[in-house]
Parts: sequence; structure tokens; C-alpha cells
Amino acid sequence: MVLTKRVVAVVGGLLVAGATVARAAVFHLHLEKSEPADKAEIAAAPSELRLWFSEPAEISATRVSLSSGKDTIALGKPTRGKAKDAPLVFSVTRPLHAGLYKVGWRTMGDDGHAVTGTFAFTIKAGAPGR
Repeated sequence: MVLTKRVVAVVGGLLVAGATVARAAVFHLHLEKSEPADKAEIAAAPSELRLWFSEPAEISATRVSLSSGKDTIALGKPTRGKAKDAPLVFSVTRPLHAGLYKVGWRTMGDDGHAVTGTFAFTIKAGAPGR
């Protein structure tokens, strides 16, 4: 089968466009790690949540929620140390007890693109509350 110049041009254009989109997605801010970590089973309730992103997240654009079942736990306003790789820190404003907790987050980096994500952790039964 002979490929025409037009088919070759269309396929080539699609390959370039796909590579550009994939490359752009790699450069968006993303969550690199958290404390507690995703799927962690911890022995003591945390007094704060720490989120490390691939680049400095805009504090004013960052929202984090913590919930257990239908219960939403209030968090303090985010803080960050001065180091470039410092995490965003959210204090937990009331005692946490044994159970599954879900964390939802939304933020953006310098490029202005909003990114969202979730992770969860479990506080083991018998763990001291905070």
C-alpha cells in the first residue's frame, strides 16, 4: 500500500501533537509525597498533614480537605518553610481517632493550571488520638 504525502503529513502532525501534550502533562505540578503517605497505616494520629509538590504550589490557590466517612475535619491555613522544596503544612484542628481518612487537594503552580488529587491513610485501632 502506498502512503500519500497527505496521510504521512496527517500522521506526522498527530504524532507531534501527541508528544507535545504528553510533554506538557509531565511539566504540570504534581504531588510527590505526603505525610501521612497514601495508603499508610499509622499507629498515632497526625497533628498535621504535609504535602510535597514537584514545584512550589500557590498557597492562596491551595485547598485541602480531610474527611472520615461523612465527617469533615477542619484544617489550619497552609504554611510553608522558606526552602524551595519545603512542603505545605496543614495543622489538624481536632483529635483524630482510629479509622480511614481521605485527603482531597487542589492547587496550581506557576503555569496557572489547576491540579487535583486525593490520597488516604488509616489510623490503626488503639492508636492514641491527638
